[in-house]
Amino acid sequence: MAEASVRRKDQKGVIEGVADELECAICNEHFNQPKYLQCMHTFCAGCLEDLAKSRGGRKMLPCPLCRQETPVPKDGIRHGLKTNTMAVSILEKIKKKVINGGGDAMHSDEDRCQTHQGEYKTRG
Repeated sequence: MAEASVRRKDQKGVIEGVADELECAICNEHFNQPKYLQCMHTFCAGCLEDLAKSRGGRKMLPCPLCRQETPVPKDGIRHGLKTNTMAVSILEKIKKKVINGGGDAMHSDEDRCQTHQGEYKTRG
């Protein structure tokens, strides 16, 4: 019983640590429509749009962390930059964990294998 309690504390610590890594360095909130720059740093689409506007329509956008420049796409930040789908997926799972108050934040119920009674499906 005590071992299960320790595992839950460890899991909570891991989840909190991962959640901290999913924060935008511009707004310090969890990512909202996370977009990659060419340097592979990720920021909220809205934060990048505000940054681009503050630069007066310049065609290059410097990364707020490493200063590497990324061309501002002609069709805009939201449509022209790639979405960090891994960040989106992890945030959704963490939010489910917080909202539901239990379960396993890294696996959703649809990941459970019906044949093996609760084991998780492997993705291949």
